[in-house]
Amino acid sequence: MSQPTTGATANPTGPTSTVNPKPGPKSAEDVALDKLRAKMNKDVAMRNAKRADRRKELTAQGKDPKDVSEDEKDESDILIHTVRKAVEAKVLSSSPVKAAATTTAPATSATTTATSMDATLSTVFSDAVTEKNKTAYNPNDIAFHEDYKALLVHKISIPLSMFHPTYLHAMQYSDDSLPRIKITRTGTDGASKNFSVLDISKAPAEADLARADFLVCYNNLLEFFTAIGCGPRTLQGLNEHLHAMLSDPNFAMWFEAYKAFDRDFRAKFFKDPFIPDPSTKFWSDGVQTAKDNYLLNQWEPQATGEQGQVRPSATVVVVLVPFGPYASDVVSLAIARTPAHPQHLAKAGGPFSSSGGTACSSASLITSSSVSASTSQSARSSLQPTMASTCAPYAPTLTMERRNALVTEAHKVVTPYKPAGWRHALQKYNLIDKYPNLIFDITHGSPIGNPPSLTSTFLPPNMPSAEENPEIIENYLQDEIAAGRMGEGMTIEEAFEFFGGHFRTAPLGVVFDQEKPRIIHNLSARDTGGSSTNSWLDAKDWPTRWYTASMYEEAVVQAPPGTQAAALDWVKAYRCSPVIFGHKRYIATLWKGRVYPDHCAPFGLTTSGGIQGCVADAFNDILNAAGIPGVFKWVDDHNILRSPIAQRTLDNGDVQYSYDFDLQTIFDISQPLGILWHDVSVKGHDFQYVTSYVGFMWDIAEKRVYLSEKKREKYLKKVSDFLLRRPSSVSYKEASSLHGTLQHVCFVCKAGKAYLPALSAFVAHFPNKWVAHHPSKTVWSDLEWWRDCLAQPSLSRSLMTRQCIILDIWVDASYWGIGLVVGNQWAAWRLKDGWHAEGRDIGWAESIAVEVAARYITSSTSVIDADFPLNSDNTSVIDTHKIGRSRNVHRNASLRRLSLLLAPRNLTLSPSYVESAVNLADPISRGELGPQEHRLDINFLLPEELTPWLDHV
Repeated sequence: MSQPTTGATANPTGPTSTVNPKPGPKSAEDVALDKLRAKMNKDVAMRNAKRADRRKELTAQGKDPKDVSEDEKDESDILIHTVRKAVEAKVLSSSPVKAAATTTAPATSATTTATSMDATLSTVFSDAVTEKNKTAYNPNDIAFHEDYKALLVHKISIPLSMFHPTYLHAMQYSDDSLPRIKITRTGTDGASKNFSVLDISKAPAEADLARADFLVCYNNLLEFFTAIGCGPRTLQGLNEHLHAMLSDPNFAMWFEAYKAFDRDFRAKFFKDPFIPDPSTKFWSDGVQTAKDNYLLNQWEPQATGEQGQVRPSATVVVVLVPFGPYASDVVSLAIARTPAHPQHLAKAGGPFSSSGGTACSSASLITSSSVSASTSQSARSSLQPTMASTCAPYAPTLTMERRNALVTEAHKVVTPYKPAGWRHALQKYNLIDKYPNLIFDITHGSPIGNPPSLTSTFLPPNMPSAEENPEIIENYLQDEIAAGRMGEGMTIEEAFEFFGGHFRTAPLGVVFDQEKPRIIHNLSARDTGGSSTNSWLDAKDWPTRWYTASMYEEAVVQAPPGTQAAALDWVKAYRCSPVIFGHKRYIATLWKGRVYPDHCAPFGLTTSGGIQGCVADAFNDILNAAGIPGVFKWVDDHNILRSPIAQRTLDNGDVQYSYDFDLQTIFDISQPLGILWHDVSVKGHDFQYVTSYVGFMWDIAEKRVYLSEKKREKYLKKVSDFLLRRPSSVSYKEASSLHGTLQHVCFVCKAGKAYLPALSAFVAHFPNKWVAHHPSKTVWSDLEWWRDCLAQPSLSRSLMTRQCIILDIWVDASYWGIGLVVGNQWAAWRLKDGWHAEGRDIGWAESIAVEVAARYITSSTSVIDADFPLNSDNTSVIDTHKIGRSRNVHRNASLRRLSLLLAPRNLTLSPSYVESAVNLADPISRGELGPQEHRLDINFLLPEELTPWLDHV
């Protein structure tokens, strides 16, 4: 039987094609091609005749004539169609070998005479042909074999290895590079047809592709889709698919998983083409599944220990993502580890999944093994990582005793709180319904929120500051372990046993606060899927009360004479709150290859403040119910106010006050609850008139708030050092830190609000947070004012109650000028030509109207500690006055002058909105002046900044 047609030209649904001869004279090349076609047609006719004879023989023998392949009946037309396409594509004329490759039957038959063969070769290799092809050789030229298209037609996934340049070249020069197989397809008419296609099972295995070869093959695959006319959206999707894989900063470490994922992805794409979209959940889930499967494949059973436990392989490479602003900063460390038992991998989650089922986390970085030679001992020893390798020794399969010890440790609840004492207090004061979960949380541990179940393990490296200060980290771990708040370091295998499956560690870091080192748990470190422990949590799920400086100020302002305050500091406030077993897996620590479990809520966890805040709020309510109402808290700082219940005057004139509770009363209430306080001789103080709260000093007797001298000097140095950078560029971190500091100072120095807008804008619109930039001249100028302000000792402001003095003040502005009405008296200022320019607008004029009212008040009265209501019909000015700053340079300058004018006497203005129709100053501002006898006596001068634009009428 003759050879069947190849799938390169067979079409199960389309009609066959015939060749239409070209009109006009033929060249020698065309004549040669005609001869070639005639010879091929003759060969086909002979084979068709032989098949007909064969069918007759089978019929005569009583056999089924269909045993002779039916697909060969159209071979003649198919071959003609193939040659025609080859000629049109200039394949035959430019490369005779390629012409042979694109035909589906041998170029010559057994009956071909030597004469016809010689004639054909003499034509193919004639100078007329080869002269045209003298520049045809290009070793980098890649042409795609027609049989590749046939695979697509039949929805067969082409192995990526078949797009390797070496293989593509081999297919160009020889049809025998890959054997063929016969496949059967059903046409639209329901008839089955056989086709000959490349046997892809004989192609080089994709699993053998190295990373560089994978990328080369993929580029050729994309070229192939471009060449066959793939739709632009589909082609773009394929490019995005490749880019998404390569964008993983750990692509090299996860290469085997990505190869498996891509192989499955392409198989589905070839079978039922679609537009690839790596932004979909299906795509990310596919990646995660491939990674998980890859990890499982590394845990092949090598030996079976007691009770059928699988003994893992000795070493698996752990991929570590460095902490840094750029995803491309990849550090890969090979650490020896022993993975968990396979059955533990199925234990996917904690008990707090919102759906009650298994929630799949975002794609996470999990431990993996490399297939390259670099995993060998010699290769690993030659690696030069930028951070020291963290190696854990190989541990054999866990004994039953060790496993039981781990389980016992895992379920340990560590807290100084006494559930019985809390239950008694909450029941005594009818608070049990307000805090229904508190007893459970301190007895069994609190959930950290509602994170998803884990489907992978995340082991990021620690921050550089931790690697630079190993002694600080180790001392911290020793202290936490000694206190029982953290467990002893474990191997990774033991950690899987401890947590019952997958877990996550948080990078450690060290920051220095006033030369004191503080440990950071970076629970916001994101995995390759963009998820972090903190990203799964919401602080709003743990509402807690925060008592701000403004709230404390209000209490001090209203406090009667004799009021005192005590300050207490809660020992390890966050670390007193235990975490439920199921959520300990989200907050572990990795140090030098050992995993340290955390039993308590750590610093850096989004919900730690809420977990501790729930306990603190309950304690505050208990104190309030016990007759101690003035309790303020900020995390671990508690400030308690007490007012006298009686007083008497001594012989020397001093006043002696009596109170109904003291500090011991607080201790008597907190001790049964298990609350621990720092000794007041170290942190905090007994009841007295001067106290500290939220970073400020408060003189309750004198009704004054101060910036402590220690902080004033610290902040002055910070501003001065920043100014020394002028005119150099500054970093975002430096600018934002200084901005936060000065915002804090504004609570004491209200005038400073008007000297922050330029710095605020600089920080808010920082072009690139990782590149230093130059502040504007205004920023430098404003910081000079701040330096002078902080240079003044005893920076403070009054907290005395302001009396409300109503002078019946009305203000307004128009394009004519400014009007001021006080009672039934009026004053006016005319705007000069040219005022409406350079940012000075009607809003600025309205601001000046408020400023002249303030100047009238300060010049006509000598009162202190007072508030003056006034009326305006401009809501923008009212709002700007309330916040104390404006983005408009000229309005902000007016606010600066206003603050400096009023602050020394503790005066304030309270503007209220009125409609223009009832604003008494409205006609005055438009030039409709009142009677001369009601003219307001003005005895103040305008500042120099305003005299070029205003004239007193």
